[in-house]
Amino acid sequence: MAKAIDALNKFVWTDDAVVVDGTVRKFYGEKPELVIVVCALEPQTERLAA
Repeated sequence: MAKAIDALNKFVWTDDAVVVDGTVRKFYGEKPELVIVVCALEPQTERLAA
């Protein structure tokens, strides 16, 4: 999973150092797939103003 987080640098965030939490779940199904969901904890502007 760490490599997937690393691969999202410059695409989802400027640096993976901004990632503060993560959850990994494994489900089995007929069709293999990888789903990555990224959610902001709070908007960037609010965090900078604090």
